Amino acid sequence: MATTQRTDPETGATEVFEFFGSGRHRLAGVTHVPPGELQGGVLICPGVLQDFMKNYRTEVILGRILAARGMAVQRVQYRGTGHSDGPADIVSFTTMREDALSAAEQLESTTGKAPVAIVAARMGGLVAASCSGDLGDPLLILLEPVIDAGRYY
Repeated sequence: MATTQRTDPETGATEVFEFFGSGRHRLAGVTHVPPGELQGGVLICPGVLQDFMKNYRTEVILGRILAARGMAVQRVQYRGTGHSDGPADIVSFTTMREDALSAAEQLESTTGKAPVAIVAARMGGLVAASCSGDLGDPLLILLEPVIDAGRYY
């Protein structure tokens, strides 16, 4: 798998961009790895549609800040969105949930740390809440979560 890596010259934290996951559609994601001892892991579940772009920079900055403070962070782009494989019409709640769980596995396989927290905004909040039981009930930090998908769409 192709990877690209960047090390922050100020903090020493590393960002690894790579495609991961099994199946027909690979997921694009970034793992933020702290320079020293890992304190834990954080999964970021992004929003979709206009919320994806609105929050993208904030999620990058959050990943960098947390990595500088010892937390490994996994960001993901759901299949059919961003740089992940697949057409936009394959995105569903089920696929977003599967992709978030795959991102959590990627975090653990890369850093050895399972998520102790999930940060999510908007529709990502619904995905994060749905996945939390499968991930050992990590701390959920939800920003303006979507409660009713029907009203959202």
